[in-house]
Amino acid sequence: MTAVDPAAPPSDRLLRVAIVGSVVIFHLAALAVSANFLTLKQPPLPPRVTYIDLQEPATPKPLPPPPKPPVRTQVQLPVVTDKPPIVPDAQAMPAQEGPASPPPVAQTPVEPDYLPQFKIDQVPVMPEKVILSRTVYPPLAAKQGIEAVVFLELYIDETGRIRKISVLKDPGFGLADAAVKALDGVVTQPAQAQGKPVAVKFRYAVRFKLK
Repeated sequence: MTAVDPAAPPSDRLLRVAIVGSVVIFHLAALAVSANFLTLKQPPLPPRVTYIDLQEPATPKPLPPPPKPPVRTQVQLPVVTDKPPIVPDAQAMPAQEGPASPPPVAQTPVEPDYLPQFKIDQVPVMPEKVILSRTVYPPLAAKQGIEAVVFLELYIDETGRIRKISVLKDPGFGLADAAVKALDGVVTQPAQAQGKPVAVKFRYAVRFKLK
């Protein structure tokens, strides 16, 4: 490179400065071109790839259960003895009782078939003296001087016993109750139909009269 002489004339000095500047610019351009050339010649760097495994971890298989211990069974062996077996004496054993017999069932009396009064040949004979001895005049009716007739329907079986009594007409003052009590359970001579005793529905009147 040429140095600039300070003693040279101004025109020479400007020429030399221009020459020096052009040389510097040339060198700088050459350096830039060489740098670009080196840059183009270098191969590109491979890109960096980051890989992440997003799969879930495999579930471990459960272990098989441990084997069960064998069950031991107990076998009852017969006891062998030298003694002969004891046979119970049949005569010494108490007699076995049979099944207990059921308690007797109370049998309800069978209601007889009562014939109407018009189908009998002979009416029952009433024991009048027995009925009068059992009849009690109600005090209220006797005090007020009440005299009346109570009409009853008697259910008499084939033996002549009065089983049931129905009141057909009640004059009041306790007269019907007194008549029923006097006839309840009385035994009469039974009614007959075709020569045989039969059960009958028989109407009967009890008259209450003061002396």
